[in-house]
Amino acid sequence: MLCSGLPVDGTMTIGNTILTRLPHDEFADRPGLVAHEISHSTQSATLGNDVYVVVWAVGAAASYVTGNAPYGGGGCLSPIELTAAPGGGYERC
Repeated sequence: MLCSGLPVDGTMTIGNTILTRLPHDEFADRPGLVAHEISHSTQSATLGNDVYVVVWAVGAAASYVTGNAPYGGGGCLSPIELTAAPGGGYERC
């Protein structure tokens, strides 16, 4: 499910729902980002939402504390972001 045009910073996926500030057409025109966010749905389904959120939060916290979150989101130390499909910006970490 895609919820577009929301007042959120960037794009994030919770379960099987992608939340983005981008209009639907603009999001659809970014296949790398689409693949990255869809892979988060797969991660969430595989790990279960509770484990997924904990792993993401710990990775994000470690990234922010150590200054490894130059792109926002989960940060460069988040295993959730680093194992998701390329296209979310974390390939620059």
